[in-house]
Amino acid sequence: MSQRSSQKAESRASIVRSAAKLLRERGLQGMSVERAMTGAGLTVGAFYAHFESKTDLLEHAFAIALGDVEQLLRDSSADKHGEAALANAATLYL
Repeated sequence: MSQRSSQKAESRASIVRSAAKLLRERGLQGMSVERAMTGAGLTVGAFYAHFESKTDLLEHAFAIALGDVEQLLRDSSADKHGEAALANAATLYL
């Protein structure tokens, strides 16, 4: 992979992580292209070099956000078993 391709992939990943964080913290209404790009340290003008649309970005960001929540739930119940693990995960989730 060329340096340019590598940088583009890193930028895209940074945008997706920024958008996923916004989704977790602010919900769908709080995630805008402008906020995601600012969070990634990029300009809004660079957005379409990485994604076809906001929907395209959201598809990737939701996958990351859901994976983050899943990991948080697993980590929070790692030392618990059975009903205690389920109760802990449910409390954290809700």
